[in-house]
Amino acid sequence: MKGLDLTKYMKDKDLNIDRILLLIGSAIYFLWGEIFLLINKDFFDPLSHRITISAIILAIFILSFYSKFVKTNIVFFNYGLIYLVTIQQFHLIIYNNFSNEYFVGFIIILVSLNAYFKHIKHLILYGVLTVVLVLFSFYLRS
Repeated sequence: MKGLDLTKYMKDKDLNIDRILLLIGSAIYFLWGEIFLLINKDFFDPLSHRITISAIILAIFILSFYSKFVKTNIVFFNYGLIYLVTIQQFHLIIYNNFSNEYFVGFIIILVSLNAYFKHIKHLILYGVLTVVLVLFSFYLRS
């Protein structure tokens, strides 16, 4: 597909960095909710969600060693994870009555995830998604 081929950007070093990011991301994502529950035990942040998404992250990590398709398209799998985590965080913001803690956490996640994008077009698409989600959350709040 024209415009979507990132193989020219990928090298073995990049693949190894992506794998490290997947391992770190899985652990951080799992622990992130625990941190919020330490702040306030009444927050809605189900362990089942964190386990599921952390397992998906680990599955992509493992498959990147055994599946040529995952290995060559790991950037897009990671993009999918970024979208999944972003949408799930908005879900938590809504369920936690738009708490400041979750909005600050989301900003931290947003800034961190923005750094991963390999191409400006992909970053713009992600930016559009986040703006739409923010506008949607303001609509829900009113």
